[in-house]
Amino acid sequence: MIKTIFVVILILFALSFFNINVRSVVESDIFQKNLEFVENALSKIWEWFVPFWGKYLAGPASTLWNIFLDGLNKIKSGEIMQEVQDSVPTTPEVN
Repeated sequence: MIKTIFVVILILFALSFFNINVRSVVESDIFQKNLEFVENALSKIWEWFVPFWGKYLAGPASTLWNIFLDGLNKIKSGEIMQEVQDSVPTTPEVN
């Protein structure tokens, strides 16, 4: 959080060094039109993505997430280490 604030302050100082007035840039017609364009584009992408996610991606993503969580639980319980030890081949002892 503090790093972000520090970066923002540095950016503002850099803009001031180049005599860029942030307020005039944000209030300009070009900036407002660009902001409106980005907002509309993101809105259209969101309207397309939500049904696509629900229809095609939610099931596989949920399955992958559950596999991931099962793996984490195996690591936490130590079960995965036992599986690794059981899968390592042993060599016969030579007398």
